[in-house]
Amino acid sequence: MTDLSFTRVGTGRLVMVYVGAFIAGLILVIGIYFIAETWFNFSAKSGAMGVILPMIGGMMVGQYQVSREKAYPASGRAWKLALICAVLTILLQLGLVAAAIGSGQMDGTLPGGRFDTDEQRILAIMAAAFLVIDTLVIRLGIRMGIRQGLKQQAQLAKRQGADRRPHR
Repeated sequence: MTDLSFTRVGTGRLVMVYVGAFIAGLILVIGIYFIAETWFNFSAKSGAMGVILPMIGGMMVGQYQVSREKAYPASGRAWKLALICAVLTILLQLGLVAAAIGSGQMDGTLPGGRFDTDEQRILAIMAAAFLVIDTLVIRLGIRMGIRQGLKQQAQLAKRQGADRRPHR
C-alpha cells in the first residue's frame, strides 16, 4: 500500500540534508582529484564542481522533502531554503579558502598586504554575484529533485494500483 501520511519537514533538517550532501560530494571530488593527480599525473583545473555540487545538494533536498511531505512544497519556502543553503555554501567555501591560506597551500598566489577600497568593492560585488548564482543553482536543483520525487511517487502509486487489479 502507498503511504499517504503527511509529515512536514523542518527547514533545519532540510538544510542539514543539503550540508551533508554538499560536504559528502566535496570529499568525494577532492578524493577523485587527489587520486587523479597522484596516480595518473592528471591535473584538473575546472571550477565546474562549484556549480554541480550545490545543484546535487539541492536535488537531494528536493527529493527528501517530497518523500516526507508527499506534495509540492510552497515556492516561497523553496526560495528561502535555497537562499539559506547558498549562504552556507559560500561560508563553507570561504572556510576552505581560509584553511588553504592558513596551511600555506596558497602562498605566492595572493597579493601581500591589505586590499584597498576598490578591491574591497570588487570582492563585495563578486560575493553578491556568487550568492545570487548559488541561490539560483540550488533552487533549480531543489525543483529538479521535487519533480523527480513526485514522478517516483506517481510511478509507485501506479505500480501498486496495477498490483491490486483482479486477475482474469
